[in-house]
Amino acid sequence: MNSRERTTRAIEFRRPDRCPVLHMSLLGSSRFYGSQLDDLYGRYPPDIVDVSFRSRMWGEAGQVGEFADEFGILWKKTNPDYVGQPVRGPLEDLRMLDTYVFPDAGANGRFDAAAIEDAIAGNPERFIRAYAGHLFEPLQWLRGTTNLLMDLYDEDRARLLEDLLERMTDYVVQTVRNWRPFRVDGIWFMDDWGSNRQLLIDPQKWRTFFKPRYRRIIREIHECGWPAEMHSDGYIFPIIPDLIELGLDVLNPQHNLMGNREVRELCFGKICIRSDIDCQMVLPFASAEEVRRHVREVVRDFKHPDGGLILHGEVEIGVPFENYRAMYEEFEREGSYG
Repeated sequence: MNSRERTTRAIEFRRPDRCPVLHMSLLGSSRFYGSQLDDLYGRYPPDIVDVSFRSRMWGEAGQVGEFADEFGILWKKTNPDYVGQPVRGPLEDLRMLDTYVFPDAGANGRFDAAAIEDAIAGNPERFIRAYAGHLFEPLQWLRGTTNLLMDLYDEDRARLLEDLLERMTDYVVQTVRNWRPFRVDGIWFMDDWGSNRQLLIDPQKWRTFFKPRYRRIIREIHECGWPAEMHSDGYIFPIIPDLIELGLDVLNPQHNLMGNREVRELCFGKICIRSDIDCQMVLPFASAEEVRRHVREVVRDFKHPDGGLILHGEVEIGVPFENYRAMYEEFEREGSYG
């Protein structure tokens, strides 16, 4: 069974031979760990390869200072190993929406066809994953988080926000469509919706303003013939049933934060989970043996007899490298269906 079939079977609950693995290296990790990370990835090759574009919000390699992205959002970056912080958005005054021009969803070097085709051709047996963007987070950067949250509770501003939301949804949907010419196997998008304790907005506001837009995005992905995956950090427990109802195929939640058993009750057998090996406490601060035990618990809680689990943990700078080695060793040991 090759990686492409393995991942598809895991997502569709059609009994893969083992849980597929996704590598995720955050900015700066390759420089920080060097050849030992290359060696680790070589020993445990991924089943899923991401061919996604880079937003200008990341800046150029090694760049520091202030720069604008494709939306006209000004970013400030003081360390090349970390993502910058938004400084100013062009829609802090929502009345500017009438004259604001959205960027072209296919421009700014986002779809370098030759580079994408080369990446796909170099991974003929792997599951190819491509990125569609975000919905909620760019609105925070365009408006400012405080302004955006207040928009939800002011009738006049809420009408303008609906317009902005529709335009942002159009942008994400067009980004999905831009992947049609390529041999892509799945599409993912993201929005971090939770703090450590609760959803960032009232769940009913989420259902009023955002759920219909996610429905459009997921429908478009499905109409293109692909499974839809969403990443969302934080406490999102109240909206997980909504995401399942919308037909989302893969969810990458911060399940440890909400309780593995509690998330399992909502998701088991209904939606494929991309695991989140705890990067807040376990990976940076636990021993290698504690990491192994944590991975075993995650696999025990989310590995359905027929699939439903993609193994993944983020690699970032400052974590004892032996903990990443332990994580991948346990992925291999515990992920098999034998």
